[in-house]
Amino acid sequence: MQKRKHTALRRLLAASMAASLLLTAAWPALADTEEKTSTLPVAQTDEEAADISFVDMEGHFAQEAVERLATLQLIRGMGEHEFQPQQPMTRQDFSVLFAKTTGIQPIVPKEDSYEDIETDGPFAPYVYGLAQTGIMKGRTSEQFGADEPLTRQELAVILARFMELTGSTPGADADAGQAVPVVYQDQDQIADYAEEAVETVTQKKWMTGSANQFHPEQKVTRAEAAVIADRVLAERVSQAENVVFAVNADKLSLVAGASQRLKVSSPSGATLPFTPIFSFDRPEIGTIEPDGTFVAGTTPGKGQITVSVGYKTMVIPVEVTADGSPSDEGAQTEAEADVTPGAEEGLTNFAPESFFGVKTTGPADTYFRSLEKSYPGPVGGLVMPSETWTGYARQFGREITLALPETKAIERVSLNFRHEKKMGILMPSKMEVEVSHDGKAWHYAGRVTHGVSPADETAQVRTLSLSLPEVEARYVRVRFPVQIFVFARQLQVWGKDVDGDEADPLLLAPIPITAAMVDKKAEDRMQNMLLAYSGAHAERGTWTKNDFLPLVGYIGTDGKVKDRMFDAVLFLPYPVMPTTQAGWEAYLDDIFRPGRQLDALNEAMKEYNKQRGKLYIDPEIEKVVLTLPYPNPAVSDFGRVNPDEVSLNFSAKSGGEEQAYRHRKKALEWYFQELLQRFEKADYKYLKLEGIYWWHELVEDSVPDERQLIRETADMVHNQALRFYWIPYFGATGLQEWKDLGFDYAFVQPNFYSDKEIPVDRIEAALKVADQYGMGIEIEGDERMVRDLRYYQLYYNQLIAGHKAGIDKNKVHAYYYGSKSLLEAVNNKEPQARAVYDDTYQWMRGRFNLTEYLLPPQVTPTPDTGQAPAATQK
Repeated sequence: MQKRKHTALRRLLAASMAASLLLTAAWPALADTEEKTSTLPVAQTDEEAADISFVDMEGHFAQEAVERLATLQLIRGMGEHEFQPQQPMTRQDFSVLFAKTTGIQPIVPKEDSYEDIETDGPFAPYVYGLAQTGIMKGRTSEQFGADEPLTRQELAVILARFMELTGSTPGADADAGQAVPVVYQDQDQIADYAEEAVETVTQKKWMTGSANQFHPEQKVTRAEAAVIADRVLAERVSQAENVVFAVNADKLSLVAGASQRLKVSSPSGATLPFTPIFSFDRPEIGTIEPDGTFVAGTTPGKGQITVSVGYKTMVIPVEVTADGSPSDEGAQTEAEADVTPGAEEGLTNFAPESFFGVKTTGPADTYFRSLEKSYPGPVGGLVMPSETWTGYARQFGREITLALPETKAIERVSLNFRHEKKMGILMPSKMEVEVSHDGKAWHYAGRVTHGVSPADETAQVRTLSLSLPEVEARYVRVRFPVQIFVFARQLQVWGKDVDGDEADPLLLAPIPITAAMVDKKAEDRMQNMLLAYSGAHAERGTWTKNDFLPLVGYIGTDGKVKDRMFDAVLFLPYPVMPTTQAGWEAYLDDIFRPGRQLDALNEAMKEYNKQRGKLYIDPEIEKVVLTLPYPNPAVSDFGRVNPDEVSLNFSAKSGGEEQAYRHRKKALEWYFQELLQRFEKADYKYLKLEGIYWWHELVEDSVPDERQLIRETADMVHNQALRFYWIPYFGATGLQEWKDLGFDYAFVQPNFYSDKEIPVDRIEAALKVADQYGMGIEIEGDERMVRDLRYYQLYYNQLIAGHKAGIDKNKVHAYYYGSKSLLEAVNNKEPQARAVYDDTYQWMRGRFNLTEYLLPPQVTPTPDTGQAPAATQK
C-alpha cells in the first residue's frame, strides 16, 4: 500500500528516525553508554509459558482443564511427563492450587501455627494466606493435615466460603429464588457442617456429583481438583471483567497538607471480589496511600487517581491548592517529577539490587530495536537512580520483570515517563503492574493512568506510581504500550522486609488471558482481496475491463482464463483526495464512472464467466468493498452536505469537541447513504457489495471520541447487513482492539516492502501478530518487484514467510500493489518476471513451494531492462 502508507508510515517511521537524530543533540543526558543486560534467575519470569501436555491425560475428561492450568503454571505434574489424574489431591497441594487460582495472596508467617507446615517451606505462604481468610483451616489448631487427602464435602465447604468472601452468587436461578432444592440419594451421608455448602456449589455447578450421588467422603482426585479450579478461574476472570464498583467521591479538591480518604464499594452492597488498588500520576503534589487516603503535598497542581478493581478502573481528578482557590499550573517540570514516592515513608527501593529483564509485548522487530540503540539508558539499566532516559521504539509495548533479592512486602511501584510530542516521544496511555510470589503464577495488581493528552505539545515528565497494601511478593512485572517512542527512567519498587504481622486478606485478579483469536471467517467470505486505487494519477488510477480481467481470473501464458484469482476488490482513494464535500463527491463520481472502476470490474467478471462457460449457468460474482473516507479532524470547512445547513467543521479546536464529533459523524452518514444509493442504482450483475472499509490506518488517541465514532460507524455499516473492514499498519494504535471497535475483519499491514532496510523478521513478526489477534495479512508490492532485484526479493520473502507459517491455505488476505503493478508481470515475456504473477496465483492456491528466503548471495542480478532479475532459487 505504498502510496496510501506514505502519510502514516512516513509520519511514524520517519518520526522515529527524526527523534533518534534530534534527541542526540537535544539531551546530552541520553548518554551513548554500553547497554547492560540483566538476566532473571527464574526462566519462567521472562518467557511465556509454552503449552504443556501430559502423556497420561490424552482423552481424559480433565485434559483441557489440566493443560490450561499447567500452561498458566497454576498446577504441576507428577514427574516429568505425567499428571497422575487419579491420585488423591493432598490438602497442602490444593491450598497452593486454590490460592494461585483465586488470587488470594500468599503471606509469609512469622512463626509456625501448624506443626506439619514448615514456615520456610514452599506450601506455607499459600496455606497461611488461605487460613487468614478463613476459607481453609487446619484439621486442628496444631495440624493442617498437609499430606492428607481432601474430601469432596471439605472441598464444597472451601468453595462456599470463597463464594461468600468474593460476593459470588450460586447462579441466576438461585438469585431469582427459583433454584430447585438439591437432594442427593446419599444426602444422609453429608456431614451437617457441609450440607448448605454442598447445595450452594451444586447450584453453582462447580460440583454436581454423579448418578445423583455426591459422594461426600470420597477423596478428591487431582483431575477433579483441576476441573473445579478451572471453573473457579473462569469465574474470577468473569468477575474481573464485569465488576461494578463506586467511589465515594468523583473528584478531590484539597488545600495543601490536607487529606481525604476514598472509599470503594459495590453499589448493590455486595462484597467486592477484589481488593481496590489506588495509583496516582503526580507524586510531587500528593500521595495516595494503599487504603485510598490521598495526602496533599505542599505543591499546588492537578493530577488523577486511578482506582482499579479487577480489570476495571475509575479515574478521580485531583486538585491541590495553596489556599483553596483554583490552581494555575503549567506543565510538570523535571525537577518536580523527581519527587520520589516512597522515599520519605521508611521504605526501601529494592529495584537497583534486583535482576530484571525487558521484552516486547508484540513480536520483536530488528529495525526498531536498532533505533533504540541510540538510547540504551544508564549503566545498570532502567532500575538505576539515574537521570538518563531509556528509549523504546514501537513493537506494541514493553514488559519489564524484576526478581527481587527475596520476598518483600511491596507497597509502591513507580516509573518516570517523558512526553515530547514534537520529537515523537509520547507518554504511554497506561502502566500496568503484576506481582508473583514464585515467578510462575502472576496476578494483576492494577493500572496507572495520567492526564497528559496525546495531542499535548508541551514537554513534560510524569511519575506513574501504584500503591499496594503490603503485597508479599518476590517478582514484579510492569507493562506499558509504546506508540512511537517511549522514554522511561528510574523504575522503583518500594517496600520493606516481611514481618509476619497480620494484615487484611489481599485478593487480586488473574492476569488477563490473551489467547490467540481464531480466524473463523475464512470460510464464509472472500479469500484474496485486491486493493484498487482510483480518483487520481490519470491512467495509473483508471481501471478498465482489460486491467481487471487477469486479476479476477488467472490467465495462462496462452492468454486463456484458467481459474479464479482475486475474488474481491477493495476500491479506495489515493491520499491526495481533499477532505471536503466536493472532494468526496468527486471520488464517488469517479468509482461509478461508466466503463471504468466498478463498471469495468463488472464487465471483467462478465468476460471471466463467459470464458469459463458460466455466463448463463451459475455465474461467479466478485465481492466488492468500498471505502469510507476519513473525516480528518484538522479540517474546519468540509462543506455542506445539505444546502440549508452550515459547512461541517471537524476541528475540536475551532468548534468544540461535541460539534466536531457530530459533524464528522454526519459527513460519514451522508457519504454512506450516497454510496449505497449509487451502488443500488448501478445494478451490477456480477458484483456484490460485501462491505465497507475504514480508511484511516490507526486509531488517533489525540482525537476526541475517535473510538466511539468508529463503533457508531460499525453499527451503521452492520445495519445494512454489510461487513466492516480495516487494514492497520504494523504496531498501529488500536490494532489489538479491532474486534472491540466493531470491525468484522482486519488485516495487518506489515510495512516490510520498503525502501528502508527492514530485516525479514519484520514479516515474521507481522504474521505472528496476525495469528495472535485473528487477523489477515496484507501482501505488499509495486512495479519495482519486476524491475529491481531488491524489491523482487522483498516480495518473494513475504510469500515464503507466509508459506512457512502455513497461512497460504484457507486464510483471508489483502494485496497491495500500488496500482496495477501485477499487470506488468502478467504481460512480461521474461520468464522470471512472469513468474511473479504465476507464483502469486500458486501461493493463493496453497501450491507455493519455496521455503528458503531470497538473499543477495543467492540471486543473480540482471541489467536494469525493465524486466525481473533472475534468481538461482527459481
